[in-house]
Amino acid sequence: MLYNKKADEAFTAIQIILLLLVFVAMAAIVWYLWPLMKAWIDRINIFG
Repeated sequence: MLYNKKADEAFTAIQIILLLLVFVAMAAIVWYLWPLMKAWIDRINIFG
């Protein structure tokens, strides 16, 4: 039982870390690409 509990705790910690990494990665991607996406939208609006 102790081994299973520790394994579950480790799995939960890994899940939390992965979720945080995904959230940080998404935030970084949005932060870096926002000006580019905004420029693309402006360009499409100008040409449209």
